[in-house]
Amino acid sequence: MAKEKITKKVKTMGKTIKKTADSLLTGQPVWVWSLSYAVAGAVVFLLAWVFFKILDKFWWLLLIILITAGAVYGTIAHSKQKK
Repeated sequence: MAKEKITKKVKTMGKTIKKTADSLLTGQPVWVWSLSYAVAGAVVFLLAWVFFKILDKFWWLLLIILITAGAVYGTIAHSKQKK
């Protein structure tokens, strides 16, 4: 039930973002579209670059997070299975 609510919220948010973005770019020349896609690509690239730079220095942090997440998930799954 909760998963369906989250999925519905994500779809609604996606439609809202799409409507906003479409209204911003409607009637604009092709170079505006190209520029917006280039900026969006640059932002995604920058975020990935920063993430991997941090990961390069603190790789052990990711390891701890993954092990902890696995332990928590396993504990929750095991406790649900006992019921």
